[in-house]
Amino acid sequence: LPLAALVPLGVLAGADIGLGALFFTLVSSDPALSFSVGRLLGGLVFCLGLILVVVGGAELFTGNNLLVMAWADRRISSRELVRNWSVVYVANFVGAAGLALTVFAANHGALNDAAVATAYVRIAAAKVALPFGEAFLKGVLCNLLVCLAVIASCITGPLMWWRRRPKGGASLGAPRGRMPVLATPALADKPAHAGGGKPDRQQAGPGERAQGAKSDH
Repeated sequence: LPLAALVPLGVLAGADIGLGALFFTLVSSDPALSFSVGRLLGGLVFCLGLILVVVGGAELFTGNNLLVMAWADRRISSRELVRNWSVVYVANFVGAAGLALTVFAANHGALNDAAVATAYVRIAAAKVALPFGEAFLKGVLCNLLVCLAVIASCITGPLMWWRRRPKGGASLGAPRGRMPVLATPALADKPAHAGGGKPDRQQAGPGERAQGAKSDH
């Protein structure tokens, strides 16, 4: 993707994931919920961020780690891989930081008698206090789940009716040309034909039909 598209899509993804984290914080700020119920509900509502990324076709760094599959298959160069990761990483930070500043300016932490603000501080303090090894392994596990979700969205893509291309119109939802780099070589090498049927053959003239008939014998 060109920078003119990659940067705004990266900013959008950072804001989308920030909205999921915002929703998680709202749920976890309720002291009436037990630990297990709060974690379960928080995880469910956090999925909103990834859903917005996948449906909107945004560029998320954790999901784009799957581009290493295309790099290993030599479909993209090392320079293209590093370029995508670098631009998307910075753009994700800008989107998430912009959302955080907007939420702070809107005095969102005052909700639930400032319990939301307390939850913000508690979560942030717990994360920065993690040892490096523990934080690294938790990041690996988190990214594993994100990549599995992205792969699942690729597999279930044909079932998403809102992303189908209507006749005579543009496709709805995420751009359909961005996912094949994650496909296996066996799937990617198959030629795509309109309508999913057999390739169209041009109608041969009388001379060509005669020549084809001779070659058959």
